Amino acid sequence: MAKKTNPASAKNIRKGNAVFHASMAVFLAGCAAEIYLLFINKYLVDGTLDQVLAMAEALPYVIYAGLGVLALGVVLLALWWKRGGTMRRTAAWVAGVGAFVAGATFVCLHYVADGTRAMCVAVPVVMLLGVVFLLYQRECFFSVSSLSLALIGLYACRRSF
Repeated sequence: MAKKTNPASAKNIRKGNAVFHASMAVFLAGCAAEIYLLFINKYLVDGTLDQVLAMAEALPYVIYAGLGVLALGVVLLALWWKRGGTMRRTAAWVAGVGAFVAGATFVCLHYVADGTRAMCVAVPVVMLLGVVFLLYQRECFFSVSSLSLALIGLYACRRSF
């Protein structure tokens, strides 16, 4: 006699898999963002004179490209808002990628060494907070985020004096 599957448990398994896949997507997006920032750090902050000049000349165009991708994501989000589901999520990711590329490049270009260092630290922190938000209870997320803000405040106080 064949076993009947419990639909409630299958639904819970699908929900758990969706949360795991979302947390892996946040983790991989954070890794890709960190690789982008390390690339900027290598050639803009620690590079030779020719590399620094080439990056300083190219990065404003990257900002414009990021703003273009952000605009595309916002337009797609407005067009696909009623459809929901995967299309809306994809448009939100496109807008997020554009906003990150434009914002991070602006910070790294205008605040060269300090901005790049701050972004290289902030991206893994935000990535890990996103994973904690998705995988753990909300109380744990709020505790970890408040501790992170306290550490950032202590670091800022130390650096300002």
